[in-house]
Amino acid sequence: MIAGVVPARVRHRSRTLVAALLVLVAEAGHLVLALLEWPDWVVRGLFHIAAAMALGVLLASLLVGPGRTGLRRGLVLTIFLPAVWLFTRTFGFPSVVNLHRLPIGAVDAATSAVEVAVALLLVTELLRRRG
Repeated sequence: MIAGVVPARVRHRSRTLVAALLVLVAEAGHLVLALLEWPDWVVRGLFHIAAAMALGVLLASLLVGPGRTGLRRGLVLTIFLPAVWLFTRTFGFPSVVNLHRLPIGAVDAATSAVEVAVALLLVTELLRRRG
């Protein structure tokens, strides 16, 4: 190895490790949100627990070394979760009678931003593997 040149294999591994670290941050954000929202509305708390579990599976996949299918599923997850956040903040959370707009909080906005960053990392990894 020439001094100052990083092999592609190491760059790839560092990209997936950064994505895994960001997924861990997003998972922690959803667990914090579950604790904050559980007393107000159990359904929202359960959604955050389910999101944290799905992110935990993605984290394990990234640490083991995912295939293209795992990367695609992670991409769908990390696009879906911020899309749900955006929908509930602009149109509202579905209830029996109508939609209730949820307030924008610091933790949920930061968690969604981290998920978008993970989605961008997964897209770059998928494009790298494509050829």
